[in-house]
Formats: sequence, structure tokens, C-alpha cells
Amino acid sequence: MAFDLACPADLSVLRIEGADTEVLWSEVVGHVGGVDKDGGGTEPVSTFVTEVVENGMYKILKNVQFGDGANSLTFKSLNEMVYLIDDKTLEVESNATLQLGQLQGSWGINGSMWSFGPSANMTVIASGQTTAAFNCYASKFHLRTAFYVSFADGDIDIRNSIISGVYDGSQISLYIFDSTIQTLILSKIDFVNVYHLALNITPNIISDVHVHYGSNGLAAAYDLTADRLLTSSITNNDIFLTGSSKTINIKDPKENVNTVGIIFETGIIKEQYTCNIHVTDKDGANLSGVTVTCKDKNDNQVFSVQTDGSGDIAEQIIDYKKWEGTSETLTEYSPHKFIFTKAGQRTIEIKNVTVDSPIVWEIEMSGANRALVGGAA
Repeated sequence: MAFDLACPADLSVLRIEGADTEVLWSEVVGHVGGVDKDGGGTEPVSTFVTEVVENGMYKILKNVQFGDGANSLTFKSLNEMVYLIDDKTLEVESNATLQLGQLQGSWGINGSMWSFGPSANMTVIASGQTTAAFNCYASKFHLRTAFYVSFADGDIDIRNSIISGVYDGSQISLYIFDSTIQTLILSKIDFVNVYHLALNITPNIISDVHVHYGSNGLAAAYDLTADRLLTSSITNNDIFLTGSSKTINIKDPKENVNTVGIIFETGIIKEQYTCNIHVTDKDGANLSGVTVTCKDKNDNQVFSVQTDGSGDIAEQIIDYKKWEGTSETLTEYSPHKFIFTKAGQRTIEIKNVTVDSPIVWEIEMSGANRALVGGAA
């Protein structure tokens, strides 16, 4: 394991340089030989970073640059409290990875808490740093000041974490994910006290995201489908669409969408729910070849599919509401109707179903040839 510490002659930045290596804060603090100054000479490590106590608490005294833009570096922060003093920033360069916590399966362990208070907008990964990466697992990333934090490029993977800022209507923190990012994964995250979650790119994954206390919840400029989104204590719009001719699908939200904002006439926002149905015969055996048809309140067909050998239909998506254009014109599709037919079996019809939550049904095809009216079987 080999790494170097360097800084500009004015001592404004701690640059952590690696050669295909992993680095920890404890190793930085204990680095032998000081920090090389551009132009010659060295400076004590304590000029840049101080271990406050022995329990993994670090005070960062200068701006930090992870990587030199050429060599490979992975910087890991595990089970630590890292505090950048006011005005100081961090940036990840090409070929470098900044990782908070560890990924175990789809979850995170050994998370850290990072707090920073820049005096201007801060870019963690700048445009053009295509091979930079920021990973945040089971950790907290906290902005203490009312500025923007942007991720403009590279690979971003944030899971099981809290991303927070300050918001009181006058002080506004904002996290921005830009269109030049290579990959973006947002899963099981709480965004707290931010103006809104600003997506200027379609994420590779966005699921189980909670946006709490801000002006808008999710603000997006491109097509996307957000799974199991939750917005709470939002003052303006749960969903805010800023792109032209784009569609936001809010699939299986944890709370129904109440308010939306659309900038362009061509914009569309949909609230949708998944539909999974299993069908058996009267003896409880899986029933294949059953045609399951769904129609909306205007008798328009939503889907018509058959059950497989296990008695299941392929998962379907049902639109509950749709908002269009700058006037946010609302179309409602419920109540829906479901029809189950199979040769040799008696038809079942289920009417007046308000699809405002996911459907997971077990249907038994038995009894008299009659319609069932009113709700789910």
C-alpha cells in the first residue's frame, strides 16, 4: 500500500495521491514525512487534518482533493465522524473513489458521518472526471450551509444513507445530480432539509427514496420511474417536472401524490401501482391459462394477460392518476374492473376497484357463474 500527500504552495488543499491503493484517515494522520508542497518543501500533516480523539473523529482543516486525476485511489471512511471546518470543500478526481461505509449485499455497514459547511456552491465530482466515483453506504452526508452540492460526472452509488442540509424557506441547501453522470444509484435514502432532490439525469436505480421537509420533493428534468417514493412536509409540490416532453412515473409511492408542478405543456406525471395476481382452482391448485383483463373507469383496456404454469400473471402496471401540462390537468382512471376467464371455468368479474395502492391478490375460480361486485376477492 503506497500513497502520497501533497498540497499547493499556498497550503490551501490537501491532495491525497495513490498508486492503486486504499487509504484511511488514520493512515493520513499517521503519514510519515509530512505533506509535500508544490515547489518544494514539506508541511506537517496536522496543518491539514487532526484526529480529535482516538475514536475515529477527524477535523479537516483544508480543502481535500481525493486522487491526482491520473493514479488509482480508493479512500475509505468506516465508522468515523469527519468534520470539515467552515469554508472547506472536498472533490473527487478521475480514477479515484471516495467511499463512506461498506456495501454488504444491497445494504450498508460500518457507516460514517461527514459534515461540511462550504461558503459557496460545491462540486464533489466535476464534469469531465468520468472515472471518479462516490459511494455512500449506511452513512450520513450533511451540508451545514445554504449552498448547492453537485455531482456532475462519474459513478454515484448512494444506499441506506441520510443526505441532509439546511432549509427554512430562506436558507436553502440543494443536492444536484447532473446529466453527465455515468451511473447513478439512489436506494433506501432519506433526503432531509433540502430544497428538493434535483435530478438532471435519469437514474439507473431510484427506489425507496424519502424526501422530507423542503419546497419540492422530487424535481426531475428527464424521464424516470421512481419506485416506492415518499415525500413528507413538502411546502409546494410532491413532484416537480422541469423537463420538456418528459414523463415522471411514480410507481407504488408510499403515500399518494397530492400536489405536482409541471413547467412545460408537454410534461406528464403519473401515479402508478403494480398488479400481481395468483389464480387457483377450487382445490387450491395453480391455474394456468386464465385470461386476466383489467379495464379503467371508461372501459378502456389496461391489460389482458394469461396466468403461467404457476398460476401467476406477469407483473402489470396500472395508472391511477395522470397530470399533464402547465395547468397540471388531472385524469383519474379508477375505479377499475377485473375479469377472469378460462374455458371450463366460471367467469369472475370484480368491479369498483380503486387502484390507489399495489394489488397483490389470490383469486380462486370456483362457485356459480356470476359476477362478484364491489371489491377484491
